[in-house]
Amino acid sequence: MSDGTMEQTLKVGTVGVVAATKKFEVGGRRATYVLIICCLLYGVNWMDRQVFSVVAAPMMEALKLTKTQVGWIQNFFLLSIGILAIPVSYLVDRWSRTKGISLMAILWSAATFVTGLGTGFTSVLIPRIGVGVGEAGFGPGGTALISASYKPEQRGHKLGYFNMFIAVGVVAGLLLGGYFAARWGWAAPFFVFAVPGVILGILALFMQDYPTRPKAETGVRFWRSFVALWKIPTLRWLYIGFGLYMLTILAVAHWNVALLIFRFKLRVDQAANIMAAILVLSFFAYPLGGWISDKWEKRSPGGRMRYAALCSFGGAVFAILYLYVTFILYTGGFWDYGALLIIGLLFYVLHTLVIAGVGGPVGATTQMVVPAHLKSLSFGIAMTSMYALGGGWGSGIAGMIADAVGTGKPGDWLGLAYGNIAVCTVAILAALCWWRSAHHYKTDIQKVQH
Repeated sequence: MSDGTMEQTLKVGTVGVVAATKKFEVGGRRATYVLIICCLLYGVNWMDRQVFSVVAAPMMEALKLTKTQVGWIQNFFLLSIGILAIPVSYLVDRWSRTKGISLMAILWSAATFVTGLGTGFTSVLIPRIGVGVGEAGFGPGGTALISASYKPEQRGHKLGYFNMFIAVGVVAGLLLGGYFAARWGWAAPFFVFAVPGVILGILALFMQDYPTRPKAETGVRFWRSFVALWKIPTLRWLYIGFGLYMLTILAVAHWNVALLIFRFKLRVDQAANIMAAILVLSFFAYPLGGWISDKWEKRSPGGRMRYAALCSFGGAVFAILYLYVTFILYTGGFWDYGALLIIGLLFYVLHTLVIAGVGGPVGATTQMVVPAHLKSLSFGIAMTSMYALGGGWGSGIAGMIADAVGTGKPGDWLGLAYGNIAVCTVAILAALCWWRSAHHYKTDIQKVQH
């Protein structure tokens, strides 16, 4: 693969299929454009996700929703991403990544707007599922396109920047969502946030793409491709670990603002700003984590997944300490700045710094052990695992535990803290799975290279 042209030989089973040679810059301005547009879209993607968590408390009051209902709206949203990530990413690999990304951005933006029109459980649930449908294939398509645009030894680092925009989007969702919700009601952020996705969706049409559609005579079928990827031990353990990991991460991220509002009687914009300020500190950790994992990978095959495993373990421990110290041990007010409160928030800072290192190495690994025509599908299965096997259930499980062990009232925070602590333990199991994934990496990448 040269800097000016990418020519690939695709392998399906024992059949070699030579893809058409096409001008495709590996590095250079066109690769930079891909990285910029995909990063900005990822930020908007997560901004649209985060705003639902920001307005959870005022929306529960306005629409008379329970914590279980709000948790399950979030769960169905995530499950819609997980269920559709595999078929959408498979189609994106065989149609057009640029057109697919553009269409998805416009779709999820339209559904975001409609969410703000909701008047009850069902009328909020349906458009949120629509947002998930639109976002289902973006992660796989963007990951594949960025990975192909850079050399293998740079992929963890570049995907670290891509994943940094998760934090950028979350922070923007917190700050802007809290601002608009505090002044014009819980629905206002949904109307505003729908605009940038449409604009960037149009700009995405001008990104470069690479041809990887196998010839019709190869007989490639979706099920064969799906089974082939699950048979790769590195990916099998990666997928299982991803589901367990996201059960913890998404539950904590979803309920954080509501916990601060319920526990410390903060306004929605105050709670959102506090979380945003902490997350800003983690921006540098995303590319740094990708860079460290690339270096570890260069020294020892499987180093990326070992690094991700350590991050998952640390993220679980720090999240549990944050929840226990801040919401259970500490008994003062937020503006008292008690020692336990400061210690608890420092644990959350450590949590955000540690988990920032996961996305780059895990995303790069899904691209390294598969042939070119399965790259989007490889990450699509990872996304399905993230949500269908874990992440799609965490918020609802935490909410049900909260209603079961707490008072059941919307403002109850103690049950919510215990519910989140319970789901945090699962990320420790994810770390074990990812360590096992690293064990198989050297053998699996040799199979692809030969």
